[in-house]
Amino acid sequence: MDVIPTVGNQSRVNIESLKKLINSQRQPEFPEVDAMFAKAVDFLDQCHVRISVVGQVKAGKSTLINVLSGTKDLLPTEVNPWTAVITNLHFGHLDKPHGGGVFQLFSEDEWQRMLEGDKEARALAEDFLPGFDSTVLKKQVEEMQEKARKRLGSLYKHLLGKRHHFNKITSEILERYVSAGHQDTDGEIDESANAGRFSGITKAAEVYLEPGPFSIPVTLSDTPGINDPFLVRDEITTNSFRDTDIFVVALSIHQALGVADMALLKMLSRHSGKSTVIFVNRIDEVDNLAVDVPKVLETLEKKLKSEMGGVNYKLIAGSAHWGHIAHYANEKAIMAASGSAEFNAYCAKIGVDSALAPRDRLIAASGLSELRHALSDRIAEGPVKSALAKTASELNSAMGMLEKLLRERLKNEEVVLLDVGDIPSILESEKNRLITHINTLADLADELDSNEDQTRAKLLENGEIVAKSITNTIEATLSCYVDGQSSELAAAFSSGNTAKKWSLDTAALRQRIEEQTLASYQEGRTEMDGLIAKFATVTDGKVSAVLAEIDIENLLENLPHETIFPGFKPTTTLVDIELVNDRGWRFWEKTKMKKDAAIDRVQKLIRQEMLSGVKICCKTASLAIAERTGEALSRIAKVKKAARDLIVDEINTLKKEIETLVQGINKETILQINTKRATRAKARREQVNRLAKAKDELAKNFLTKPSNSADSRAVSGSKARHE
Repeated sequence: MDVIPTVGNQSRVNIESLKKLINSQRQPEFPEVDAMFAKAVDFLDQCHVRISVVGQVKAGKSTLINVLSGTKDLLPTEVNPWTAVITNLHFGHLDKPHGGGVFQLFSEDEWQRMLEGDKEARALAEDFLPGFDSTVLKKQVEEMQEKARKRLGSLYKHLLGKRHHFNKITSEILERYVSAGHQDTDGEIDESANAGRFSGITKAAEVYLEPGPFSIPVTLSDTPGINDPFLVRDEITTNSFRDTDIFVVALSIHQALGVADMALLKMLSRHSGKSTVIFVNRIDEVDNLAVDVPKVLETLEKKLKSEMGGVNYKLIAGSAHWGHIAHYANEKAIMAASGSAEFNAYCAKIGVDSALAPRDRLIAASGLSELRHALSDRIAEGPVKSALAKTASELNSAMGMLEKLLRERLKNEEVVLLDVGDIPSILESEKNRLITHINTLADLADELDSNEDQTRAKLLENGEIVAKSITNTIEATLSCYVDGQSSELAAAFSSGNTAKKWSLDTAALRQRIEEQTLASYQEGRTEMDGLIAKFATVTDGKVSAVLAEIDIENLLENLPHETIFPGFKPTTTLVDIELVNDRGWRFWEKTKMKKDAAIDRVQKLIRQEMLSGVKICCKTASLAIAERTGEALSRIAKVKKAARDLIVDEINTLKKEIETLVQGINKETILQINTKRATRAKARREQVNRLAKAKDELAKNFLTKPSNSADSRAVSGSKARHE
């Protein structure tokens, strides 16, 4: 039984297989084409996966990461009530060191932003809510800042905005930067302890490690709890979600699927490009394992299906604590953890082989093996599959173009000059043919450059239009929401409702704005894709008219950002406006404010509080449009450049033949030309055959669509064309 599987092993095999295929087709004779193949290998070497572990405080995220990644006690667990800073663990990245780390500290401007918040929103709140004191909203941040000043003393101002580098990272170093610190018996943070010394001013932590249990480069992110009270950290965490490929949502079996958990899962479920694994942790703390754990899982399954429908997720129950014991504790501790009747009954319930050694049984029951397998499957079917498909699409077009260009060149090599006795006629005819071909190729090269410049300008112009359209759509959605909320409040005012609290329905707003953002992006993306396809078709038409088709259809497959992750989250601290008795619903009468004026203030307040989230959505969509367009243009430009360079190379070859002809021609020269052409034709034929086989292998193993078999046929012989 495979109890400790390596994460991403099959993905590594697939990547190495494609790299081997690419390297077998390297083209040193054609530097620009060879450069495309070299870049494809580099791209695969840089292929990596980002996994974010998210969940509420005390769900055991840090312990889970320590065991999953084989880092033992690297991340602080027991010393802190929550992870205070997002911590990115980078495993085996070729472009990063395999040791050490960097800690980014908040700058003065970021502190100021936390302290001041949105000035306009706070001014509106003070005007709208008599007695409202904006300093209340600053209290947490001021306390956080004061604690940092107290701990750091004169170093405080010197440290702001700095980056701290370490050649080696230990758990003690991490405690200083990412832990919230030790708690005393009263639940207060011990300011004199070393743990958490810099966490008050730490924005993000980057830790670099050896590959460990990961077969491909992985970034594993430990995030603050989703109920973290600080908006700046919440914003950093939410922004990191956009780059995440796979989410591991850690739930405690004692508080599984609360309101915050369901809100998070619903947000993640609306984005088809990302995978989610739900790990129900701390099952070791349940009394009757064999009965209670399956019952909890059944309840969770029903709730997930009821509230999230047919969303694809993987639900796993386990214990990071058991995994930690199995990996790092002594035999006595392993026997103590795995020797109870409850544990044995649970193992029998989930099908763990009783013949396994206690350590292996503990690992199997911990759910860590199942989690690693789940991650491997999602890596292979998600980010790695996309990377392989993207590379294969580019390679298929490059190989196809090269194959067809070589076929055209092969036709030229197969032209045999016959000794018919009229040498001047042969000379004139061949020279004219070559000159005509040279001129045609030169004109083609210029047309390709001009077409690319014109289309690039048009795409940039349309990209701005699409981005503006998305912004307008989102703002229209926000306006409808604001009007609706204002109407509800106006009705409450008019009816004399005595309720003490009025809440904004931000969940409905979030879903609506995310849906609108996605729909607008899809519409804009389709429009941009049409322009790209038109450009590609024109390019293909110009090249194929003289040389060969480029296989544009495959070239434009697997572009990035098929969909996006809007992640709309209002950064409002005024979601709930408390209207206490001393103000009441008719507080405006006490301040001589008319009802209409009060409603107007509400509208402005809501809009201002939602604005930052709207801006983030718009920025996400705009960047995705730009990156998708840039990637498409880059692919076409690379193929076009390779075609242009091959054209230039062909022109140079033809010019050399003309020089030979001009220098004088006789029977011996004709024989030499024919011999050289025959030699080159043989080499070309072998190249074509190798490329044809490589294209077939590429289509069979890596492309989502099969290549045209007619394009991949091997060349079995030559046919002389008589001039």
